[in-house]
Amino acid sequence: MKKNVLVVDDEKNARDNLREIIEEIMGLSMTEADCVKTALELIRNRSFDLILTDLRMPGESGMSVLEEARRVCPETPVIIMTAFGSADEAGEALKKGAYDFLSKPLRAATVEEKISEVLKLEKEDEAQDSFSRIIGSSEALKETIKTARQAAPTDATILIEGESGTGKGLLAECIHEASPRRNGKFVVVHCANTPQDVLMSELFGHEKGSFTGAVSRHIGKFEEAAGGTVFIDEVGTLPLKVQTILLRVLQDKKFERLGGNETIECKARVIAATNESLQELVKEGRFREDLLYRLKVVTLTMPPLRVRKGDLQPLIDHFLAVANRETSKNVTISKIAREMMEKYSWSGNIREVHNCVESLVIKNTSGEVTPRDLPKEILEENGAAEESGSSASLWDKLDKMTLEEIKRELIDRKLKAGKTKIQIADELGISRRSLYRLPESYGIKKRKDKK
Repeated sequence: MKKNVLVVDDEKNARDNLREIIEEIMGLSMTEADCVKTALELIRNRSFDLILTDLRMPGESGMSVLEEARRVCPETPVIIMTAFGSADEAGEALKKGAYDFLSKPLRAATVEEKISEVLKLEKEDEAQDSFSRIIGSSEALKETIKTARQAAPTDATILIEGESGTGKGLLAECIHEASPRRNGKFVVVHCANTPQDVLMSELFGHEKGSFTGAVSRHIGKFEEAAGGTVFIDEVGTLPLKVQTILLRVLQDKKFERLGGNETIECKARVIAATNESLQELVKEGRFREDLLYRLKVVTLTMPPLRVRKGDLQPLIDHFLAVANRETSKNVTISKIAREMMEKYSWSGNIREVHNCVESLVIKNTSGEVTPRDLPKEILEENGAAEESGSSASLWDKLDKMTLEEIKRELIDRKLKAGKTKIQIADELGISRRSLYRLPESYGIKKRKDKK
């Protein structure tokens, strides 16, 4: 539902200008009153999210609107509009409970900024836009984000599944930022390769003297994230003892610090992520089935890059822009290099793309990334590296060939690969007529013109 703003002003032009800002620019709803009497009736019979009232009007002043609003609906903020230079009157209004004042003549940008501040519209817009940090438009990704948007405003526990490097942590951050908990902390717990006692202390905290080396009280992540979100990464690696305590936290919303007797209420939301099948871990006896059900109230899957067709180039562009900005460079990637990157499998998913592009920019001295700059594994998957695995050997070979020899070699390879003449012409960027005009030694049979 749109937020509704009451505007009280005896000047029609002023009300019309404010309606343009409030309704047409900001997309809110506006109710207007041309006198204090009408405004008081509206305040007594309807609810508003914000009241803007002129101070000086014929008859009663806007101070009466402020006083009645403070009596009838004290939670509704009131902004006083007053002529430039009326500082004393504005100060008196603030003492009586006005949220702020705006000086006339009003500036559209100032009005919009102040209304956004009062109604916290900026934060709500940020919440809606938080998922824009996830780059890509593939159907698989859009389906995941759609469900994430639906789950974000709730307190439901969420389990994010997906291969390593697919962006599970980023998705968890976006959910937090789109939730009512966005002003609370987003804390991360990395479970893999963390000893059990250290992990328990990290999650639940400990009291002084609870174990050797515990020289003072330590506040755990669940206390630290009160009112916010705890993101448990690689939850499948949690030791069974820690799983038992976590199950109680999710069921009863309570826990104790290690070595302590005080029961602490859990006020944090839990989002967990795994790159393993927790269902398989349950079968193997390495993960509690009841904990699995508690974690997967909402299950999201971050798809691997290989099924996100069309998302690779936007990701490359994004990481290229970031790397250029951080290194103060202006490196580009050639069309052929991009095509070779497109054909690569990217088993490390988005993390591998990020690392690759960043490395290419850092190492580049020419201003453009060409095939010879690409990592060995990309060249190998494109059939462009020698068996020795050295990308340099390909370029050593090309450097010794003439342009005609390179052209003949390309055509020969494509013919042996079973490509048609139409495909070859398209891939080389030449017309079919030009292809037929090449010498017969290239292996292209001459076309017989019709007579």
